[in-house]
Amino acid sequence: MMPPPVGPVVLTPPGMSIPFCFAGLPVSFCLILRVCSSLDPLAFFCSGSNPSPAPAQKSTTLYVGKIASSVSDETIQTLLTACGPVKSWKPMQDPETNKSKGFGFCEYENAEGVLRALRLLHNLSLDGQELLLKCNTATQRYIDDYQTSKQRQAERKKQEASQPDGDAEVKAEAETEETDDQQDDAILAKIMALVSDRAAQQAGSIAADQATDLLNDILPPPPSRDRRSLGRDQLSASKERTHSSRERERGTSADRNAERQLERERQREKREVEMRQAEQERAYQKRLKEWEHTERYLLFLPSGQQA
Repeated sequence: MMPPPVGPVVLTPPGMSIPFCFAGLPVSFCLILRVCSSLDPLAFFCSGSNPSPAPAQKSTTLYVGKIASSVSDETIQTLLTACGPVKSWKPMQDPETNKSKGFGFCEYENAEGVLRALRLLHNLSLDGQELLLKCNTATQRYIDDYQTSKQRQAERKKQEASQPDGDAEVKAEAETEETDDQQDDAILAKIMALVSDRAAQQAGSIAADQATDLLNDILPPPPSRDRRSLGRDQLSASKERTHSSRERERGTSADRNAERQLERERQREKREVEMRQAEQERAYQKRLKEWEHTERYLLFLPSGQQA
């Protein structure tokens, strides 16, 4: 026969069952456990041992470096805006000379712009230098969470569209929705068009400068306008009128030579632009193949090793 429990006997309230492991405890303590756990006192101790991690705070700032000194801020901002809506672009300048330091910080409105800029603008060649884009720890964590959430949503939409009794609107949306690869291809074509137009403008400016220098070398310098030269000009006005026809013929011949030289320069610059465009296209195809190889490699990695 078991001895009686020491202390006051605790009665169980009507309609409430107390597990045997809490037998002998005061009723008030059991009521607190009941309220906290909403199920039973044992669930109060078992629940909440592994809380879910807090979501990452929004951070969409990118470092943009290795910018050539000949590239303007407007060009960089145009390229960044092509990847997504830009909240702010802050190029760093030397306070003494007001010249660019070759890097800056870009903040996007959303994570999609950050990811697309990292994919398309990193290692993009501008005036002999390849752009460097990277993000800090906070931005990396935020875009990782965004990619995970986006992948889950895509899988859920795919499952809903694959069901025979699924919503017709969901199926139509899944069929017409563009993939990231298609959007990247369209935006990359726009970026390469901007780069090609800029290269063509630079080639035209160089050709114009060379033509100006050539004309300055061919044509005689303009006469000075001091008093002595002005007097000599008045005295030799009749002689100049006599030889005007010869000078016109000589000027026409010089103009023809200059035009032929300009045409040769234009053809040479055109060939150089075409060679640069072909080189950029080869670099783009190479980078595209590397990216596709990386994507296929990451696709078969376990989820814990992709980070």
